[in-house]
Amino acid sequence: MNIKAVIFDIDGTFYPNWRMNLMTFPVVLRNIRLFSAFATVRKELRLMPDKHVDNFYEIQADLTAKKLGLPVDQVMKKIESDIYTEWTASLKRVKPFDNVRNVIVELQNRGFKTACLSDFPILDKLKYFGLDDLFENSAYTCEACGHLKPHPDAYSYVMEKVGVKPEEILYVGNSYQYDILGSKKAGMYAAHISKKEIDGDVKADFTFKNYYEFISKFDNLIKGV
Repeated sequence: MNIKAVIFDIDGTFYPNWRMNLMTFPVVLRNIRLFSAFATVRKELRLMPDKHVDNFYEIQADLTAKKLGLPVDQVMKKIESDIYTEWTASLKRVKPFDNVRNVIVELQNRGFKTACLSDFPILDKLKYFGLDDLFENSAYTCEACGHLKPHPDAYSYVMEKVGVKPEEILYVGNSYQYDILGSKKAGMYAAHISKKEIDGDVKADFTFKNYYEFISKFDNLIKGV
């Protein structure tokens, strides 16, 4: 097995979602209509797999504005200020998973390429988690390619950036629907951070509960155990 790169999702993969929900709740509560409409639009965008979105941010704002009954320009500014900026800033109080930095450092020391791919703008997220120095030139957002996970173009985009073939990549994520199904369909290996293994038609190559057991399971995958 010739894995050359390990690509990580960020939200829910570098930190637990319950911590995110706790720390970002005040921001969401103050802007509940915007966040609700925005979340619905993001789901709709994921369900349009064959429609390439060149002007992603404009389309996203337009669809959200229609749900809110507000001008597009106003909604675009609100998405930028309330969601992309304020919501992201609230993540500075979120503690990442234990040992996640050590895992990334070990992978890099062993010669593996590492990168991360988020459905949202990266902004200062990695800095908040103390990981920004490990992904100085390898942190990417799906929005840049006009498609959200699990669209194949999102994975093609990061493959091109990292410069390796899909069968040479292990993708690590917390969402079975978006990360695991999407990466496996793209021809990658997949590792699922989850308390239990999902018994679906498509399975992750390994499931890990925490980053203390990641390396041993990763080594077993490489060995074909």
